[in-house]
Amino acid sequence: MNKLTKKYEPKNAPTGLAFGALLGSLLLSLPVQAQTPSLNLQLDLGAEYDSNVSVKELDRVTNTGDWAGVINVGAKTHWAATDKLNVRAGIFHDHKHYTEFDEFDLDVSRGNVEVSYDFSALTLGVSHDVALARLDQQDFLQLAQTRLYASKLIGQNVYLRGQFTQQNKSFTDQPERDADSKIWGGDIYWFMNQANSFVSFGVDRDDEVAQLDNYSYEGVNLRARWSHKFTFLGLASQTQLGWRYSDRDYQGPAIEPSSNALGETEAVDNRADRQQHWEAKWTLGLNANVSVAAKIDYADYQSNLASANYQETVSSVQLQTRF
Repeated sequence: MNKLTKKYEPKNAPTGLAFGALLGSLLLSLPVQAQTPSLNLQLDLGAEYDSNVSVKELDRVTNTGDWAGVINVGAKTHWAATDKLNVRAGIFHDHKHYTEFDEFDLDVSRGNVEVSYDFSALTLGVSHDVALARLDQQDFLQLAQTRLYASKLIGQNVYLRGQFTQQNKSFTDQPERDADSKIWGGDIYWFMNQANSFVSFGVDRDDEVAQLDNYSYEGVNLRARWSHKFTFLGLASQTQLGWRYSDRDYQGPAIEPSSNALGETEAVDNRADRQQHWEAKWTLGLNANVSVAAKIDYADYQSNLASANYQETVSSVQLQTRF
């Protein structure tokens, strides 16, 4: 079908039902001798400074910096149902409260479940994730995605993974942004130093069809990451460097607010975005359960839509606990 004739049709409900049916059939077939599930809890407390407070999903930018307090809580479980069949699930809540821009306060509740089976040739898996975001204590965005993947460890050093993701976004106050996405992608990992270090590269092809063509796009995403675990002053330490690049071409003309007295909007050329992110993170383990993490993330958003053309640096430090 030609991309200009695509129509937005919500697909999250059927996808979720299909995932539930598959998960149910797998669980009903489990043997009695399945292992007891493990349970892990996490609590993170920290602060961050955002040089340009924004909500990129809505193209809202303040061009002003602010401090925010951050709280993340969560629980996850892993069930080795057999020596080949694994079930994982988690539930998390993230809260961010700004000092000045409290209208940008963000709450995100997330849940996920994943089932994978290790065949002799490769591992096949399916996962389903849901998220509810609230902006300034008001419902803002609902996200649901189902992912099918295949992975393979080659020897002890190379890990390959390919995946297909079906994603649905639903905005509470801007239904014209509601969209379905189909994302094809893959990653390759090289492990070194007895798996204490790795480098990875990945690529995705993203096709998003929105309710309004102005927000529909086709894009390519690239990513690279380096991670290294080592001992620092007798404490477990990890450094990570990451880079992401996104190239999006939109179907319809971008809508830019006008500065005239009537407050009218006007269309500009078809929107095109080029985004780059650089990330550096250092985690220092104080003991088996508590660590300190410092992170800096720089983003360069380039677009012919003025409200989506800006730079942003987010610096943060967190006290992290895992049990």
